[in-house]
Amino acid sequence: MASPTGSDAGAGTFASPYRSAPRLANSLGPGETGCFRAGTYSFGILGLATPEITLAPYGSEAVTLAGHVKVYPEAQGAVIQGMTLDASSASNPAGPKIYADGVILRDNEITNRHEDLCVHVTDYLDGPAPIGVVIKRNRIHNCG
Repeated sequence: MASPTGSDAGAGTFASPYRSAPRLANSLGPGETGCFRAGTYSFGILGLATPEITLAPYGSEAVTLAGHVKVYPEAQGAVIQGMTLDASSASNPAGPKIYADGVILRDNEITNRHEDLCVHVTDYLDGPAPIGVVIKRNRIHNCG
């Protein structure tokens, strides 16, 4: 779990949450879910490299991930759901870059305030383009 009032030295639990989105994502093992308490989480790059992880808000709390999200090929089957993904403040303002097979973007608001493309589904370096990516029930707006 992460909270804007947490600490990255914490245990990642409800009582002792992490503070940053990268710390939470990097703590997850395959098949685990990382939940965010309400607030905005700013970062340069949030790189996902663990398969089958899920990033979601805690309950129905409003969460904004403010930065550049990359889902690397190793993160097959990753799920990002129920949050605002806003890359406009990042040094690379492109929306989520999906390089992995079977990734699901669901029920998010995705924007970068007219800075770049809002969602990229593309190959990573010289690898094959991802297959089976699902982009469902998102509000994608104000793209570059």
